[in-house]
Amino acid sequence: PHTVTFYGTSTENAGCIGPITSKTVFVTDKPRAAIKAFTGCEDIALTLQDSSYTLDGLPITAWWWDLGNGQFSTQQNPGVTYATAGPINIQLVVWNSKGCKSDTLRTTINVFAKPEVDFSIADSCLNNSIQFNGLISTGSGNAAGWYWWLDNAGATSTNQNPTSLYGTPGVKNIKLLAINFNGCASDTLFKPIRIYDKPTVNFGFQDSVCLGSTINFTGTVVSSLDPITNWQWTFDGGNPANTQNSSFTFLTPGNHTVGLTASTTGVAACYGTSVQKNVFIIDKPRAAIKRVIACQAVNTQLLDSSYTTDGLAITAWWWDLGNGQFSTQQNPTLTYNTTGIINIQLVVWNSKGCKSDTLKTAIKVYGTPTADFNWTTPTCNSNVIGFTDISTSDTSLLSWSWSTQSSQFSNLQNPSHSFTAGINTVSLVVTSAAGCTSAPVAHSFVMKTKPGISMNFQDACKFETVNFSATESGTNIGLVSWHWNFGDGSALQQGNPVNHTYTVNNAYTVRLYAMSTEGCSSDSISRTINIYG
Repeated sequence: PHTVTFYGTSTENAGCIGPITSKTVFVTDKPRAAIKAFTGCEDIALTLQDSSYTLDGLPITAWWWDLGNGQFSTQQNPGVTYATAGPINIQLVVWNSKGCKSDTLRTTINVFAKPEVDFSIADSCLNNSIQFNGLISTGSGNAAGWYWWLDNAGATSTNQNPTSLYGTPGVKNIKLLAINFNGCASDTLFKPIRIYDKPTVNFGFQDSVCLGSTINFTGTVVSSLDPITNWQWTFDGGNPANTQNSSFTFLTPGNHTVGLTASTTGVAACYGTSVQKNVFIIDKPRAAIKRVIACQAVNTQLLDSSYTTDGLAITAWWWDLGNGQFSTQQNPTLTYNTTGIINIQLVVWNSKGCKSDTLKTAIKVYGTPTADFNWTTPTCNSNVIGFTDISTSDTSLLSWSWSTQSSQFSNLQNPSHSFTAGINTVSLVVTSAAGCTSAPVAHSFVMKTKPGISMNFQDACKFETVNFSATESGTNIGLVSWHWNFGDGSALQQGNPVNHTYTVNNAYTVRLYAMSTEGCSSDSISRTINIYG
C-alpha cells in the first residue's frame, strides 16, 4: 500500500492553497514467472512444469509459453515433444488474478539426444556360442542399461555383450533397447539374425588304388537346412581343396586320411563335423631281374626277381628282350646271335593290377670262346705229350677242361699227360671269365712205341754157316729193317733172317736192333755165340 496526499492552489494566487487530502493506494506486485529445473530427451513427450509465484498471495491465473520449437501454449504445464536434441530457448509469461503480467522469463532447457543402438554378432551358426556386441551411437552417451530379448526360449540379458547358444537354425528376431546416463531410452531395435545350420556331409571314392593313380572324391550332402557355400577337403591333414568334388594323387603307399567338412557361411566356426576316412594306396611292384650272363648263340634265360613291399603276388610280366622280341613269361628263354650291349625292359603287375615303373637295364652278350690247342710231337722214347692252349675269347679265359675218350685228365691251361701207344684223341673245352663255354675241340695223334725184338741162333763150328733170325717181341708195330753186328769185326748186315760164317773159333757177342714202321728203333739186344774149332 502507498499514501497519496493532494491539495489545490489558485492559478491566480499561488499562495492560495486549498484543503489537503490524503488517501491510501494499493499497488499489486507483478507475478514471478518461473519453471522447475528440467531435463528431457528428444522424441519423448515432456511436461514443462510451471513454478511461478506471487509475493502477495494472489493466484496466477494465466500462462503463455513460447516452447522454443515454434509452438506456444497457454497451459500451466504444457506437454511438448522435441524432435531434436540440444539447448532449447523457451519463454514464460504469467498473469495473476488482478491481471498483472510478469516479466518475460527467458531460459534455456537442455534436451538430451536419445541413444541409437545396434549390435553385431561374431558368429551365426548352430550350437555355437553367439557373441552379441551391443553398440551405441556416438554422441548419445554411454549406456546405463541394456535390455535384450534374444528369441531363444525366452532368454533375455542386461549385459552389453551377452552370449547365447541356439539349438535350432533359422531366423531369430532380436530386440535391443538401451538407456543412457541422461535417462534417455533408445527406440527398441528389432533386428533379425539368421542362425545357419551346420551341414552333415559324406563322400565316396574308390579305395585300394595303385600308387600314382588319381583318386576322384565325390562330396554328398546328408543333411543341411541351408545351402552349402563352402567345402573343405584335407588330404593327410593338408593339401586343402574347396570344391564339392575333388581329386588327389597320393605319392606314398599305405593308409592315408581324407577329411571333408562343409559350411553354409564360409566362417571357420560354422563348418560341420569333419568326416574322416582312410584311403589305402597299393604300392607299385618293383621290377627287378637277376644278374644275367649272356653268351652268343647260347640259350639264355632271363630270371625275374621282381617283388612287392606289401606281400601281393606279382601276376603279370612284360619283357622287351632288346632284340626285337617281346615276352609275357616270367622267365623267358632266348638266344642272342650277336655280341655287345643289349638294352632290355621289364614291367610287372601285382594281383591288384598295379603296374611297376619300367625297369630299363642293359646286359652284355659275350662271344662264345673258340677252343683249340697245339701238342708236342710224339717221340719214340716217351709217352708224355705236352699241350699248349691257343683258344681265343673276347674276355679272358677262366677254366680249361682236357679229356680223352674216357675221362678228364687236367684243368690246367697247358698240361702234360701220358698216353698209351696208338691213336689217342684229346678234346678241350674252355670257359671264359664271362661264363661262356666253348664247343669242344678234339685232335687225334699217334703215340709211337719202341718195338721189342728177340733173336734166335745156335752155337756152331768155324767155317760153318750160321743162320740168324729175329722176331718182334712184346709189341705188334711192324718192323721194316733189322741191323746185325756179329761181333767179329765183319761189316754190319741187314735183313732177317741172315747167314754168317765165323773163321776163328771164339765166343762172339752178337748185337741186333730193328726199326719199326713208325721209325722207332728198338733197343739193341745182344747174345753170345760160341764158335768151336
